Amino acid sequence: MAGKNVLWRQRRGGSFAVIVLCLVFIQCAVGQNKEFVLLEHPSEQDSFQLYHYRINTLDLYKVDYNVELYNVVFPRNERSYERIILFSALPDFHSKSLWREIKDTSILVNVRKVKELENLFMPSLGYHDGMDLKRKFLHEYILVKKSGDTYFQAKVCLMEMFEVKNMTPIIPSPYGLLNLQEQPLSLAAYLKNYTEDTVRSQSYPVHIFGKEYGVNYKEGWRMWKEYLSRVFVTNTGQSAYQFWTSAASNIADFPDISRGIERFVYVPGRGIIGGSYDFHFFKHDLRVLDHNPDLLPTNSLTKEGWNENVLTEKVMMGDFIR
Repeated sequence: MAGKNVLWRQRRGGSFAVIVLCLVFIQCAVGQNKEFVLLEHPSEQDSFQLYHYRINTLDLYKVDYNVELYNVVFPRNERSYERIILFSALPDFHSKSLWREIKDTSILVNVRKVKELENLFMPSLGYHDGMDLKRKFLHEYILVKKSGDTYFQAKVCLMEMFEVKNMTPIIPSPYGLLNLQEQPLSLAAYLKNYTEDTVRSQSYPVHIFGKEYGVNYKEGWRMWKEYLSRVFVTNTGQSAYQFWTSAASNIADFPDISRGIERFVYVPGRGIIGGSYDFHFFKHDLRVLDHNPDLLPTNSLTKEGWNENVLTEKVMMGDFIR
């Protein structure tokens, strides 16, 4: 009987291993799915607005790249939420370029229009069956633009979903909701109250050298949130709201996009006009990891310079294109 039990356990373990491998394969296959989204300016009949900004990385990361931001802003719905789909075209580290010509246009047969993305917003922001927090997508939605008769796709494309509302701060704001009435809380002030006990039981909420802690997968998502840091007036006299993001995942082999644009500035009626992309620019050892010594540097900061950028909430501000 003991021998039979051992044999049964071995078979069961083998079946379990096969099931796990199948699930991993399915998950990887699903993760490789991507949709092309055609960039179009709104017509008079469309309800959304499109705002395009270009920012440069030299001041923030000490390397000279451009980033392009496209805000697709949908009007307030019945709950008075303004909804924003933010596309960021980031540089690759092979050529510095943001766009690649599409030679085979047959891949665009099922291309979506930006206005169709409004249906991605669920009735309850951030939750579906109580647990779906996904608001950021890397290489899953690929922005496509047309110049003349030629189509181009973003090489590195980050898509993020935000909702904006003025609401009493006693109501908690979940991940992805920007509450313009929150009591401002700077990142530095937050970290003063981030005790060692908290750090040991949670993930550190931002990437700071010297504070690399593991992620507690059971509790980490409860800390995911965009915090209003300050309200100021731009050079053009507009009110601007700066946010920073607390989030982290236990992803090791791929970029952790849980913070996305991470620190950013929102202007009512103009969308997100600037920010930072630490997940994309922080790896000093990218050339070693990719076994390609010809890759361009991701940043030229010292660890102290990097930490200062984070703790002072430094961002890149954009030039309005249209």
